[in-house]
Amino acid sequence: MGAALRATGWAILFVCATPFAAGADVASSPVANTAQQIPHSIWRLDDKNDATHLQTGLVCPAISGNFKRTAMRFYKASGLDVSCNYLDSEKTLVTIYLTRRGTQSVADDFENAKRELTQVTPTAQPLPDTDQKAFVSDMKWSTLLYSEQDGRIHSGIWITDLHGWTFEYRATYAVANEATALSEMAALTDSAEKTAGTVLATCEKSSVPERSGVLVADKDAMQQALVLASVLGAVTPDKDGHAQPAPRVVIWCPETEITSSGDRMLLWHAAFEDGSDAAADRITPEILEDPPTLEAAPDPFGSIVQNEIKGGKANNWTAKIYNGNKTWLFGLFSGRPTGEALGALMFDITHGKAKPIGGYSASGKNISIQLPPESK
Repeated sequence: MGAALRATGWAILFVCATPFAAGADVASSPVANTAQQIPHSIWRLDDKNDATHLQTGLVCPAISGNFKRTAMRFYKASGLDVSCNYLDSEKTLVTIYLTRRGTQSVADDFENAKRELTQVTPTAQPLPDTDQKAFVSDMKWSTLLYSEQDGRIHSGIWITDLHGWTFEYRATYAVANEATALSEMAALTDSAEKTAGTVLATCEKSSVPERSGVLVADKDAMQQALVLASVLGAVTPDKDGHAQPAPRVVIWCPETEITSSGDRMLLWHAAFEDGSDAAADRITPEILEDPPTLEAAPDPFGSIVQNEIKGGKANNWTAKIYNGNKTWLFGLFSGRPTGEALGALMFDITHGKAKPIGGYSASGKNISIQLPPESK
């Protein structure tokens, strides 16, 4: 949960395609429900205007039953604390929150939610236990309903754990519409378990990988490895008519913010559905427009050359950006790169200081190789 009250304003707004400065954190106002204003590093809209939260897979549909989504908000530039508002014709308001927890517990978040509600509405009074209401769900919820405006209005908090994230509702409605509000929360919960729940279950099982790789300083070794990766990466095996094994499903798990370069970026690691390491990382800048994705993965070709031909012992990784049907190579690392090393390279890329050193077409028909400039 954000440190600032969710009912009040926040600090800094995404302003352009430039990544957030390291000191920036949260949005200054609710993000309007338009494609122009939604941060593409956090949300993706489909042709039905349904919104997918990229960090978790949570889907906030444009329409849910008789409710319309009226706002999408982010409380951290990383996208690790977000919400969606829903409103029906009877002015029943339901807000769904999803927040990755740090050191705090769900119980801590529940206490914080109660404090926020009573600060915003000091006259709200907790209802007696006999009037506390729950909705149909297999999840274990902490709940507290309040009475407002001489009992005509109820406001409530429902909060639980979703695989290491805090999943929360806040709702305000006329007493006569209580069943409608509860039914809507049940429907949204069912959807959230099928979308975000699937992703977060995998990420909860996965471990943060060990990283110690740094950018290779040997220009000759880097040039040879990246040229070889460009050439061999462009070779697409012919289909021989035999059945191909189904690729394993890969889930991208948001990990931590990297701010050491001066811009805010989010580091991810890939995991298979059983939580095992998929041996890939990526870093994305926190920006309004579609963020470039710098992906790092093992470089078997360069490692084989160094190990077998030169007698070395290498476990090199390459850093790539995919652009349509082209793959551009930007760096070679001596092992799995640290988040700071990836962040520094991405900073140089987004600020025009780093150029691709090689690349290939996904079609296998065109190979583009760019050698590093001579050092001065």
